[in-house]
Amino acid sequence: MRITADVAIIGGGVIGLTLALELSRRNRRVCVLDRHDFGREASWAGAGMLPPGDLETAKSPFDKLRGLSHDLWPELAERLHESTGTDTGYFRCGTLLLSVTTNERKLFPAGVRAEQCSQSELQKLVPGLSQEFQSATYVPDQSQVRNPRHLKALLAACRSAGVELLPHTEVTGFETGASGQVSGLKTESDQISADQYCVTGGAWTGNLLNAVGVELPIKPIRGQIALLKLPERPFVPCIEDGSRYLVPRADGRVLVGSTQEDVGFDKSNTREAIDDLLQWAFATFPGLSAAEVEQTWAGLRPGSPDGLPFLDCIPDFENLFVAAGHFRDGLQKSPGTALLMSQLLLGEETAIPMDGYRIGRFDETGD
Repeated sequence: MRITADVAIIGGGVIGLTLALELSRRNRRVCVLDRHDFGREASWAGAGMLPPGDLETAKSPFDKLRGLSHDLWPELAERLHESTGTDTGYFRCGTLLLSVTTNERKLFPAGVRAEQCSQSELQKLVPGLSQEFQSATYVPDQSQVRNPRHLKALLAACRSAGVELLPHTEVTGFETGASGQVSGLKTESDQISADQYCVTGGAWTGNLLNAVGVELPIKPIRGQIALLKLPERPFVPCIEDGSRYLVPRADGRVLVGSTQEDVGFDKSNTREAIDDLLQWAFATFPGLSAAEVEQTWAGLRPGSPDGLPFLDCIPDFENLFVAAGHFRDGLQKSPGTALLMSQLLLGEETAIPMDGYRIGRFDETGD
C-alpha cells in the first residue's frame, strides 16, 4: 500500500499521538507508524502523575516545558473527554513529598504552591500515613491521569481527526536523496512518503536514527511498578519519596513505583525490586499491607544525559525531526512537546526558547 502525508510520525506513544492530534488540528495530513500496538511501551507503563509548573516564573528548560504543559493539560483533557466520551481519570489530586528539604523547596518555580505540613496536618491529609513522618511538603496543584484511558482517548481522537494509524509497521530505514531530504520510509509492506518526518520512538529513537548516521544519546531506563487493589481508595493525594511513589486511583487501586535501572532493553520484573517497592509502600502507609498485589510490570523510559528531551531538526536533514528523551516525563510534558514540535514543523515561532532541547547542546558545552 502506498501512503502519502504531510507529516509521518515514527513512534505511536503519547508523544507521537499527541503531536499527530495537534498537527491534524492545523489541517496537516498525518500518519503515525508503530512497530507494535500504539502506546504499549513507556506511555502505557507510567503512573500518570502530572506535577504542576508555572511558565511565567520558570527559568530552566526543564521548568519551562513543565510549565507550558501544565497550562495545556486541562484543555487537552476536556477536549478529549468531549470528543471521545472517554473518562481519562484526569483530576487535580495534589501530592505529598516526604523527603523534600527546605532548601529544595526554594528551587520550586515561584508560582508553584508548596506547603510545609506538620505531623498532625499530615494525618488529616492522609489518615493512616506512618507516624514516622514528622513533616512533609504538600503540593496541592498536582494532577493525575490514567495512562491506558488517556491513550484510548488519544487514539479515538486521532481517528476522528483523520490521522492515518499504522500499527505493526516497523520502520527499518529512511529513503534519502542528495538534497538533504528524507524522501520515504522503508517498511516491509507499505510505501510511505511525506513532506516531513518526526521520530518519536522513545527509548528506541537512537536505534531508528542510526539508520541515517545520527548518534543520539538516548538509552532505556527500566522502571518497575506494582499495582495494589483495595475495596476503596485509601487516600487522595499522591505520595512521593525520591523516585518512589504511591498513586491512588478512584477505584481503590494504588500504583507503587518505581525503579530506575540501566539494564538495556530488558522489560522483565525482578522479585528483589518488587519486594523492595512493596516494603517501602507498606512502611509508608501500613494499611496497604492488606491489599492484593494485582499486577506487576515494567516500562523502558527514554533517558538522556541531562534528563531533557531532544526537540529538534536532525542535522543535515532539513525535513527530519526528533521528539524523544523525556525520561520519566513523557506523558506529563506531551502537550507542550506537541505544541512546540508542531510549531517547529510549520516554521512558526515557538512558545518557549528551544536551545535547551537542541541535539547539539552537549557539543556546545563541551560535555
